[in-house]
Amino acid sequence: MSTIKHIRLTIFQMDQKEFAKAVGVNQSTVSKWERGATLTLKNVVGLRRAAIDLGLPWSDELLFSEPDTTRIRRQELELEARKKRDELEAKMKTIRPLQDSLRAVEAELEALG
Repeated sequence: MSTIKHIRLTIFQMDQKEFAKAVGVNQSTVSKWERGATLTLKNVVGLRRAAIDLGLPWSDELLFSEPDTTRIRRQELELEARKKRDELEAKMKTIRPLQDSLRAVEAELEALG
């Protein structure tokens, strides 16, 4: 697990797209970092600034620490679960009116005998 992925998941708690936007780079750049590409000084400054602007805990030492892979996996799963819950909630908003409409039709059918 890369250090940048560790920072993205545990500190920022964002997917690659959200993280890239926060740091001011393209998602492909984040992907390259996570595969081992080196960050420039400008990238490090942008990363630090994004964390500070978002009120996140930051220390430059994070860039040099060994990531905790179990914690990272937990963060990945929590992020995925949050996105799936959000997606499900959005779909339920469209389903609920259909359910109500179906119940009304069924009630009318039952009333007619």
